[in-house]
Amino acid sequence: MAANEAAGNHKAELYLPRILRETTDILQDPIPGVNFISIYENPRLVRLMIAEPPGTVYEGRGFELNYRYGEGFPLDSPEAVFMTAIDHPTLDFRSIFISALFGVWTTATTIRDALNAVLNLMRSAPQ
Repeated sequence: MAANEAAGNHKAELYLPRILRETTDILQDPIPGVNFISIYENPRLVRLMIAEPPGTVYEGRGFELNYRYGEGFPLDSPEAVFMTAIDHPTLDFRSIFISALFGVWTTATTIRDALNAVLNLMRSAPQ
């Protein structure tokens, strides 16, 4: 095994327990309207379904959202990618770097924080 490959595997071992701990937390204390599709297939990808509640412009629609964790996680923010098309005045693309929603990403920011930021962005869309 090459040194770079071994270093990459070591990084994965460091962030995987955190992702599993945070997803388990959300499974035990769910965020309304958020359901996990897949957690364990790929440790760098968490797939979710978001069903927006009544009273929003997205009422009755579901969105698949993938969180991708790069090599730099947790120092670098994950990327949220809408797999379902979404019409939003401030989203002219499908991919959001979560740090852009917070201004500054810190290692204390959790998956729950990131999901709530995406949900708040969706809820802020004008009717």
